[in-house]
Amino acid sequence: MPLPHSYLEDIAARLEPGMREAFLKAVRALRAQADPARIAALLENGDVDGVLDAIGLNDPAWLNSFRAVMAEGFVAGGQ
Repeated sequence: MPLPHSYLEDIAARLEPGMREAFLKAVRALRAQADPARIAALLENGDVDGVLDAIGLNDPAWLNSFRAVMAEGFVAGGQ
């Protein structure tokens, strides 16, 4: 069953503003590069690694800005 469209926005709403923006930026970047027809074909063939490649999740660089903001949030929270 697919997740509701607002699922990621609901997650983002619980984050600190800097983390929220980094998270949503990463989500927008993933959505912008997604090719639904290719992803559907890969899923039909059971190619999970192909899907991860297609949406960029096998490349950890896509989440670097979110990780940096999270680290900054943890440091700031400890002060």
